[in-house]
Amino acid sequence: MKKNKKLVSTVVLLTMVLSLYFTAFASKPTDTTSIDIALLERGYPQIVLDTMDSGAKEELYNEPDLYFAGTELIFYDEESGTFQEMSISDNGIMPMGQIPTADLSLNWTTSISKNNDDSVKNVDVKYSYNWRNLPFFRWQDPIAISWDDEKFRIKDNSFYKIDKYDGNYINSSGMPTGSFTGKVKSEEYGYASAYSAGVTWYADLKGYDILLVATKLYGYGSFKLEPISTTYNGSTTLYGKYVHPTASASIGINIGSYGAFSVTGGSNYDERGNQKTISWRK
Repeated sequence: MKKNKKLVSTVVLLTMVLSLYFTAFASKPTDTTSIDIALLERGYPQIVLDTMDSGAKEELYNEPDLYFAGTELIFYDEESGTFQEMSISDNGIMPMGQIPTADLSLNWTTSISKNNDDSVKNVDVKYSYNWRNLPFFRWQDPIAISWDDEKFRIKDNSFYKIDKYDGNYINSSGMPTGSFTGKVKSEEYGYASAYSAGVTWYADLKGYDILLVATKLYGYGSFKLEPISTTYNGSTTLYGKYVHPTASASIGINIGSYGAFSVTGGSNYDERGNQKTISWRK
């Protein structure tokens, strides 16, 4: 990723330096809670819970009929421009072991609820992002997920997305006066665009502020898929795409058909595509 820091004002540069210097003041994650324990009992691995937004975990906890079906973890290193990927299935296999330190992690977790006859009722999809080392460009990053529209459709009024940030308060002398966690930058019960084979929304990243230094940017999108016909056994693949603009704030994603994405609005961006296959049986 290219960064032309010569174009940045002195104030913004100072803010970035303070952001790196005072990262240590950000609040650390809490110990395992009763929510984590309950989700562990329903099959969610600890490595998934450690990287999942607290709001996403609460949503899963509040729906006791949801059980772990699988996850896809992706980590992006902004300096090298490389990704690392790890898949975890419902049998507990974790091929890559411990999560590496990286700038950006993407956590895609799916859960399944069933009817009394064991047919699929809903597939719950949660896609979380977490910028541990903050990107230089902070606008709105488009995100898209596509599903097989011959098998599923999005459930009415099930979409929700939220963007948060942690950070430190800075006084006029440039000294930290306190830290905070979980401030909401954007929250919506609606998506940007929906298609028969997918949905898109935006990660609204917190920008620069003279008296407030963000140290962490994170959030997630959540929705449910309904089966078009009753099925007892089967599988399906979900396709995802995350795009990070580096020179233009008007980037978007269109979904032409199942698994077909196109980026619109400019050519200066970094992107990553991934997929997650889930299966169910009676």
